[in-house]
Amino acid sequence: MTTQNTSAARDISEWGFKPGSSFDKYGVKYSRNRKAVIRAPREITHYEIAPGTEKIARYAFAVQSLVEISIPESVTEIEEGAFEDTGITQIKIPPKLTKIPASFCNNCFSLTDVYIPHGITEIGANAFQSCTSLCNVVIPASVQTIKKWAFYYCDALSAVDIPKGCRFSKCSFDEDCKIMSPKEGFRFRSRLAMERYASDDVGVIGWNPKDDFLFRVRHVLDSFTDKEVTAVG
Repeated sequence: MTTQNTSAARDISEWGFKPGSSFDKYGVKYSRNRKAVIRAPREITHYEIAPGTEKIARYAFAVQSLVEISIPESVTEIEEGAFEDTGITQIKIPPKLTKIPASFCNNCFSLTDVYIPHGITEIGANAFQSCTSLCNVVIPASVQTIKKWAFYYCDALSAVDIPKGCRFSKCSFDEDCKIMSPKEGFRFRSRLAMERYASDDVGVIGWNPKDDFLFRVRHVLDSFTDKEVTAVG
């Protein structure tokens, strides 16, 4: 079992890099300049990424044994599937990151809490798909796009607040998840899409053709059928 105490001192020397080696003493591989973490060993369980790291490579920590991860604030880029299929229960996304990549925590069945900082503009496709225990996520106002399947099959996520101006697909969230909109407004891409949406169970309040097909509905939306809509205030 490979374990690192996440409360250890933050000094880079704690990671035990040997001269000329890309591996730290926990068996985690970094780039030669130690700015990117490349791959973790399969048996790792707890890990704190070295301070000063700026990038996490594709599938770097996609190991089922991982149950705890700490990401330094220096990280500015995370590639696809970085924490896919792990056993982590929570993850705090670094503040300098602007996009959550595709398959970021896909199939992390034990994940319950995600901390998304203000400054994130996009949540990638399948980012949290099949995180069946995920029940607590706050999407900041900075998020402009949520890609397909981002939160699909998140069985425990019963409701989510969509920030003003955020674009998302009908399959961004599980069909049982209640979409909460600011000021009860959604903007549709076309009048046809808006008319398809109109039904008794949705509760239409009204629409204004001069306002780019702005459709007023109940505060809680149980379902929608358009391919892409925008939450508006």
